[in-house]
Amino acid sequence: MKPICLSLSVLLFTLINLSFIAPEESIDSENTENNSFNLSDFEVRERLDKLDGMMDLKYNSLVEKNIRLYLGRRKRTLANIIGKSETYFPLFEHYLEVNQLPDELKYLSIVESALNPRAKSPVGASGLWQFMRRTGLEYGLKIDSYIDERNDPIRSTEASFNLLRDLYKRYDDWNLALAAYNCGPGNVNKAIRRSGSTDFWKISQYLPSETRNYVPAFIATVYVMNYYQAHGVQSKPTAYKFQDVKTVTLYETSSFFKISKIAEIEIETVKQLNPAYKRNFIPKSKRGNYLTLPSNAMRTFKNKLRQEKLNNFYKSKNHDYYDFMNIPPDMICSTYAVQKGESLEYIAKLLRCSSDDIMQWNKLPFASVFNGQELIVYFPKVKTENQNLKTEVSLKFEKEGERIEKKASNFLYHFIKKGENLGQISTYYPDVTLSEIIKLNNLSGSVKLISGDKIKIKSL
Repeated sequence: MKPICLSLSVLLFTLINLSFIAPEESIDSENTENNSFNLSDFEVRERLDKLDGMMDLKYNSLVEKNIRLYLGRRKRTLANIIGKSETYFPLFEHYLEVNQLPDELKYLSIVESALNPRAKSPVGASGLWQFMRRTGLEYGLKIDSYIDERNDPIRSTEASFNLLRDLYKRYDDWNLALAAYNCGPGNVNKAIRRSGSTDFWKISQYLPSETRNYVPAFIATVYVMNYYQAHGVQSKPTAYKFQDVKTVTLYETSSFFKISKIAEIEIETVKQLNPAYKRNFIPKSKRGNYLTLPSNAMRTFKNKLRQEKLNNFYKSKNHDYYDFMNIPPDMICSTYAVQKGESLEYIAKLLRCSSDDIMQWNKLPFASVFNGQELIVYFPKVKTENQNLKTEVSLKFEKEGERIEKKASNFLYHFIKKGENLGQISTYYPDVTLSEIIKLNNLSGSVKLISGDKIKIKSL
């Protein structure tokens, strides 16, 4: 992104270091020979219309040039981008759904950085969303000698969608919002005054040259990412898909060397998955810093840290584990993994607590959570009888007058006692998380547990 009044800023990592190339510069250097393939205007228009999204995806000569660029000279780059989208898009889609923004906006990161969280522009913009320093700070990103959250996939994504939402509120038009995203509201306002119109295509001649091509480049990106298979483009597999990594929040200092040793992985993997840290070191933070690792390594990391805490407890003179771990004595501690599209308000309603509770328990600076985030949650202790367990091994039903016994999936069931809640029940089963119980029973909204009813705990 060029130096302007306003620009943009698990999760996770980059497989290749693709330097950011402005769309206008790419077209100027286009190799016609490498782009000599059939591209039917009718088919492209029809396909764009079928997407039926919230944004106006107009097809014109500039869009066509950008499509030819992707399917020609940048075909290999496109294959890499498609692969890396499996790492980042689930994160983007979660925030878009929570904020009720158009799903197409996830493709803007491709125009900005080719999905490279370490991408830097010649003028100092950085990260997946190419935030300039000033704008990054304005939207809550931390930038100092230890950390640059413009390169943090989670925090930069949250910040970028907040900025995009603000721009849309200002212009009530997504094309104008995207233009302002690229060249700043000042340039867009000036173009509107000079043209006497609020139609992007009519004001574009008064915009900076890069911005004139910015919206067409975005539309072309939306097209190729949805129809690349129709043009014979194959995705290049990524090392880690979104579901292959986990992200936790750390509040204390930790070095990449220590993390790699505890998690039993190469330090290069830690570096690759955590591009926001400048010195292979995660600084102390009251609001917490994110650490992303492969799922298996994260499991090892968390288990060893948990064991270390237990060892410290056993060595201490404190005989009350809840007091030692700062858990309120009348509460039960559990964890909850955020699912795609879930907001903090939804989770609070589901777990029958308040949003403020969850924010306080997890030291969240904002009322925002991301897909896959593991939250600490507490539930009040209730005196109950010993839990009554039962395993059902078969299901009987009537069919055509015959009594048939059909083998069903075996489940471990928990029979609910008076006063029990989901958090308390989950603590009875160390190998099962609260999230898994909720998902297995298709629970949603405000869950009311009735004494005598049963819920599934796990498959057997």
